[in-house]
Amino acid sequence: MSLRHNARTTIGVLLAVAALVTSACGSATGPASVDKGEGDFTADEVRAATEKRVEPVFAVPKKRDGYTFAFLNPGLSIPTFVEWKNGMKAAADFYGGVTLVESDLALDYPKSASAFETIAVRNPTVVGTGAGAGTPGFLDAVRKNNMKPLLIDQEPGSGETFDWFGVNNVDVGRIGAEALAKKAKERLAADWAGADVVYLGASVSNCAPCDARVRKGGEVVKQELGLKDDKLQNVSPADGSAAAEEAVITDFLTAHPNSKVVVLGYGDGGAVGALNALSKAGRLKDGLVVSLGGDPSGRAALRDRALRDTFVGAVDFNPYAQGWNWVEAAIAVQQGKKFEPYVAERFLTFDNVNMLYPND
Repeated sequence: MSLRHNARTTIGVLLAVAALVTSACGSATGPASVDKGEGDFTADEVRAATEKRVEPVFAVPKKRDGYTFAFLNPGLSIPTFVEWKNGMKAAADFYGGVTLVESDLALDYPKSASAFETIAVRNPTVVGTGAGAGTPGFLDAVRKNNMKPLLIDQEPGSGETFDWFGVNNVDVGRIGAEALAKKAKERLAADWAGADVVYLGASVSNCAPCDARVRKGGEVVKQELGLKDDKLQNVSPADGSAAAEEAVITDFLTAHPNSKVVVLGYGDGGAVGALNALSKAGRLKDGLVVSLGGDPSGRAALRDRALRDTFVGAVDFNPYAQGWNWVEAAIAVQQGKKFEPYVAERFLTFDNVNMLYPND
């Protein structure tokens, strides 16, 4: 049965590397086996349990061994990663028999290998992180302990091999940029006629997936709007929070006082930072913004009517579903089975955000 999913940073100070059990479905020696009936959990059962927020990527057996998995969250100061955590905990509770051990990297990615060592004593069989936090040191440490890595939103580079799932960076960058270019063309045929237009990719340092998204976005916008190479710019603060993005984008706006700016945010931090910078500069009419993410902060901005003419929308990564699906994928990896690709293709706007996320 096909279960194809149709919905759908960063260096900082290590605030804490505190491992905790978020789903204690077993004893000190490990999680107990599970018997919830015959067969597999169906897609309809998952949809019902998640209020249609999740499409499964693996049909989890209702009768199976218990497992201990570990996840090094990139940083719980970022709403997207909080949604990952929430989805994982909900999935572990729903499926049962999963002990989930977590730690918070607090956006200090070089610490991922040492942070792993603090949770390795719990003997997880599958260990995850993502969004650039899966450093070579982390991957080596996981493998040396005979454990299996499973990453979110971070695909293998040249010469690398590991299990992963998540958004296709090129696809989401293209989808976001096409929406941005379409709206920019409308403005250029109206109040932006004859204006100097600059593309700004709001990325974050040390996040290759983030860079790949905004680079693809720049290629698309360049072609669609006929921009010269010097009109493609990127900013990459060390911290991917909205506040850090706002600071560097404010500087960018100051340096381009007479330009119209079209912004593609690597995630909602980039987009919300851009919106805040434009608003505080009194230049909302000089900008258009698209977000790659759709986390709670991005969805809240989409409900702000003051931003309606500036915030075009967000490619919906559905991070809660990514967290839930990570647990499913981890069970698949543990059992030596395949899981299906994760697809992000929904585009959130002012007109559909309440329909798609009625319980925010």
